[in-house]
Amino acid sequence: SNEQRYIFNVSDVIGSFDRVSDVISEEEEAVEALKRMLKAQKNVFAVVEAASGNFIGVITRSDLATYIEMLKGRI
Repeated sequence: SNEQRYIFNVSDVIGSFDRVSDVISEEEEAVEALKRMLKAQKNVFAVVEAASGNFIGVITRSDLATYIEMLKGRI
């Protein structure tokens, strides 16, 4: 077979997180987080625990926009 396989690691696919612009505290307000994403032209932030700085997870621009719209009663 002429099928060619490409092997990638996750690190090859995702961009690296810039500790300044791509990381956000769990305690930041959702609206402010969305503003930061828009200003930085980012679609995802790493979320860290406020006290320790430990990684908790990720939040996307879509997550934030959906949540804010739900709060407004539009969904």
